[in-house]
Amino acid sequence: MDNQGNIYVADPEGHKIRKLTPKDNSSPSANSPPVADGLIECVSSNPCVSGQAPLKIFLDARNSVDPDGSISQYQWRDSLESLSTTGKLASLTLNLGGTHKITLTVTDDKGATASKDFFVTVSANAPPVAQFTINPTQGMAPLTVTADASQSKDPDGDTIKSYSWEYYDNSNPSAITPKKTQENTTSFKFGVPGTYCITLAVKDDKDNTSPRSAPQCIQVQDLPEVSLVPKEIPDASLCGDFDVTIQVQAPQEQEIMTADVYLTFDSSVLQVKLGGIKTYNELEKIFADNFDNNTGKIHLLATTDKSIKPTGTFDLVTITFTAKKFASNTILKFAQNSNVISPQNIPVLTNKAPIIFDVKDTGVLKAQVKFQPGYVSKVVDLRIHVDDDPQTYKAKTDNNGIFTIGLPPGKHDVYVAKTNTIQVMEPVTVTSGTCNPKNLVNFKDILYVGDVVGEYDNKLNTSYTPTNNSIDGLDTNILQNFKAGKEVPCLDYNLDGPPDDCSDSFLRYKHFDLNNDGDFNQADMDLFSKSTAAQNIVKVDKPSGPYVKSAKNLRNRLQPLTLAIDDLAVNDSFDIAIEMEIDDIQPVSVAEAYLNFDSHLLRVNQIKAGDHFDSTLSNHFNNESGEIHFLSAQMNGKEPVGSFVLMTINCTLLGVGGDQSFTNESGVVLTWQTATERDNAGFNILRSEQRMGEYVQLNNSLIPTRGNNEGTTYSFVDNTTIKGEVYYYQLQDISFSENRTLHGPISFITLRSPEDNAFFTSGTIPTFAWTHDSQSSLSIEYYYGDEPQKVYAMPVNGTILTPATEKWQAFAEEAKGQTVFWRIVGNDTISETRRFIVTN
Repeated sequence: MDNQGNIYVADPEGHKIRKLTPKDNSSPSANSPPVADGLIECVSSNPCVSGQAPLKIFLDARNSVDPDGSISQYQWRDSLESLSTTGKLASLTLNLGGTHKITLTVTDDKGATASKDFFVTVSANAPPVAQFTINPTQGMAPLTVTADASQSKDPDGDTIKSYSWEYYDNSNPSAITPKKTQENTTSFKFGVPGTYCITLAVKDDKDNTSPRSAPQCIQVQDLPEVSLVPKEIPDASLCGDFDVTIQVQAPQEQEIMTADVYLTFDSSVLQVKLGGIKTYNELEKIFADNFDNNTGKIHLLATTDKSIKPTGTFDLVTITFTAKKFASNTILKFAQNSNVISPQNIPVLTNKAPIIFDVKDTGVLKAQVKFQPGYVSKVVDLRIHVDDDPQTYKAKTDNNGIFTIGLPPGKHDVYVAKTNTIQVMEPVTVTSGTCNPKNLVNFKDILYVGDVVGEYDNKLNTSYTPTNNSIDGLDTNILQNFKAGKEVPCLDYNLDGPPDDCSDSFLRYKHFDLNNDGDFNQADMDLFSKSTAAQNIVKVDKPSGPYVKSAKNLRNRLQPLTLAIDDLAVNDSFDIAIEMEIDDIQPVSVAEAYLNFDSHLLRVNQIKAGDHFDSTLSNHFNNESGEIHFLSAQMNGKEPVGSFVLMTINCTLLGVGGDQSFTNESGVVLTWQTATERDNAGFNILRSEQRMGEYVQLNNSLIPTRGNNEGTTYSFVDNTTIKGEVYYYQLQDISFSENRTLHGPISFITLRSPEDNAFFTSGTIPTFAWTHDSQSSLSIEYYYGDEPQKVYAMPVNGTILTPATEKWQAFAEEAKGQTVFWRIVGNDTISETRRFIVTN
């Protein structure tokens, strides 16, 4: 009742609900609202008034009541994060720092409501801090780097539960490769030189993630190209010993301290001669120079303690062998544990390819050369050519000019010369079957060994000076006049100063080394041009002056050759005519051409010189290396001008080119084909270095499909591979509803032999070798037609196959002249495709 005598109906808290009047003397019929009351608890306190994010709070509304009915709904709402929940007992997780107002609203069974506010102060959870170290920070490829994130921490004391690594090539920072681990250490392998950077983010057990760290970068340097190579391919025959000199080839900046070399050889073919291992002073301390002719093994261990270590290319060892029998493709192989060590004790050997040569089925030539009068006989080193073969043989004469050398059996034109001499030729018949022939072949022409003249004496204006102990262009001019029967000075052949012979009327010119460098080449022809280019040749004992005119170099007007072979079939022969196009006012005295061709696709049969030059000085070709050297000159008569055919090359087509390779220089090419793309959004490529290991996504973004319901073919290049490593790949197929399906894994087999584009005959059987650890059955596929044919199936652990002689000979006869493509395949593994050529 108020002070005016009015009577009211009130709720338990004293709120007025209804005024009573004298006419209304009945009880009120209005609903009484409920009363909201409750309690907030958390793990650390009760009641909960504060805590650290993320803070889970437990909500209890059991103290709420309704005076005239029942409560039908309980609702809780957080004002800071707009979180809400319902129920007499409920919970919320508060993540944001600050003061949270939690409002409880209850509703009774007649729809009346009541509310009450609670306040909880939350301290924000600090994110963890990502820190890591890397070791090493630089090194030679392939480089393995260890990353240690044990220094990462969480300021709230939370546990770090995962580590999210990313690395990228600094030249392309957007191409990021992720890697997640549960451990705080991991490793990265970088196979290609460059600068690579690594970053890290960590997540704590409250799912709070740190900012990504600053990058730490690694300098991956290219391995120096250090090789063990033969100084030259051994010239081995059954008659006589032969040497194999092995060199270390390294960059000038790469020092070498130790060479530890293990060699194996076929002891049924070769034997090391007693005392036949010779070492050199670059690595002067020899700890092992052993050989075993029973097992076919050689071990050389040499080092140096000099302050200045050898660099560049130097001779390591010379091994003298004796051949026991004829053999093709004899292999002197470096064992796997052979190495070359730097002063920093780092193995730096990158190439130790086997040394392959033939022990030839040779005959033996025993011959005698005659030197010009006045020459004091002594042991002379000879250089010998047979027919048009570019190979150079070497021999030493005795004091009487007699030499013995192994040459191919049969009838040959044999050319003999000494450095800086005119070569002589004799047709001979070389017989096999004996290493000591009884018949002595005499070379009829004299081998001239000496200088001709010095310089023209302008002061005296009468004649040339005596010899100058140098072979030069003036000597060539004298020789040309001597050949033409013109009057020439007396000749000093033995380089002793005075002339020795004034009586000879003819001197045969062939190859002549004018610049005294030990080889006859374009430089000599340039000197020849300078000395013979005068238009008016006079007697050389009364010349009008020194010759100074030089021919222009027309090299910049040579054009490359492009062959159209669309109308040719394999094994067809055809001619290539090479023309010279010269201005009519420009005479040409010398033309030299070096040509390279693909010896897997072409075979040169013959080179025929044109008729505009009167002397062909070189028309050598090599079908193994794919090289041609042609040198022609006008020695007499008028020099040609205009356009004319220089030479005609007769060739045979061995095959046609094509991209059959499973790999390229950029890396591994992965190819897959879809049957339909009705529910396919795209693909991911995953890779691991272990079959059951962690697979990492390689593509930066989804590889989208092309929407072809009939399917199509896709490819992806993995350019981060390291040669010799085994990798496993999975293809992830993603639908539009984000369902993911894995295909694979498949692995990639590394082929070891034979090398791509090798040549074989029915008598040279290849050895197929590869590296893999697949558990599936493997097959070797090879074909030379339109469709591949599965030929062999090997055991699961097989990594090598040498075909049986009879089977190979039958196949080689069938595939003669063909390019054969081959690869290794299995249910879950595949290799690149290589090719070899079966020749006659």
